[in-house]
Amino acid sequence: MNMIKTLAISVALGLIVMFAVSFLVGLDDIVRVGVHADLTLLALAFLFHTLAMITITVRWATIVQKAKIKIRFWRLFLISLSGMAVSNITPSARMGGEPIRAYLLNKETHASTRQSLATIITDRLFDGVAFTVMAFFIVLLASTELTLPAWITVALIISFVISVALIFGMFFVSFNSKAAVRLARWGSKKFGRVLKHFRSFKNIDKRVEKESRMYSDNAKRLMKDQNLWLFGIVLTILIWAFDTLRTYFIFAALGLHVPVLVILAVIIIAALMGAIPVTPGGIGLMESVMIIIYSSSGITLAVAGMSTILDRLISFWIFTFIGLGAAYYLKVKINGGKK
Repeated sequence: MNMIKTLAISVALGLIVMFAVSFLVGLDDIVRVGVHADLTLLALAFLFHTLAMITITVRWATIVQKAKIKIRFWRLFLISLSGMAVSNITPSARMGGEPIRAYLLNKETHASTRQSLATIITDRLFDGVAFTVMAFFIVLLASTELTLPAWITVALIISFVISVALIFGMFFVSFNSKAAVRLARWGSKKFGRVLKHFRSFKNIDKRVEKESRMYSDNAKRLMKDQNLWLFGIVLTILIWAFDTLRTYFIFAALGLHVPVLVILAVIIIAALMGAIPVTPGGIGLMESVMIIIYSSSGITLAVAGMSTILDRLISFWIFTFIGLGAAYYLKVKINGGKK
């Protein structure tokens, strides 16, 4: 399956979900809510998500700097957007874009693949550790304060276990070179067909596997830096704050002020559900969960449906296409201006 087909399937799924939400909630009700949306507040929501994306890059840039890799922030931002876009269109527990991030960082800076992988795994650990701690308390809160269907509760437990397993797996890979090589082989088989549709990514599997053998030393050095961990966790909390503000202003644009705790619960629970590699970017699954939790919190179906559509449009679809554009732009530049 090539990249165009993958993107087409993702877009088709997105449209199906949007029409399904409109049909189930009521198209007239959703339109009635949407036409009165405050565009200024929606622009603020977009701004906060942009700030979240920039902060994600700042966190990675700090790790890259510690690894003594020199690259301009703007280029690193484009690489980050590229990886995010590929993760969004592949059912990969939000890990599908990491091989692209590693490869593009390698090509942009001529750093070794082992250095690139070490910065990315460390970055994901910062995100994963903070997220898992917050998720644990939010899931407990949701199970006691919110009335959730049994299937969501079961899915939450499964996705939480997957998230914890991924974190332990990343730690294990970072301190075990043989495991790093096995992961590289798996990643090459899993995502190689997608990556090879970009001309720049030919033979990526051989290069990644070769460098993975020397990856662990770089990862260990980064993970032993306590100041780096502190800075990374603080930035991760800031990222989640920006995401929460994004959703808050989406609701405010629709004339509703939702408690921050409810918004944070929905964001984290939806992200947990997105960790289940069933559909690209959790399309369909995340929207369903968001609407159900919002409605169980006393929000009308029309507002819950419209807010979910707007939230996914801003945080998922717009930045997916921006990220794919960034990937194409970087590919052109890396190839010396040739397509």
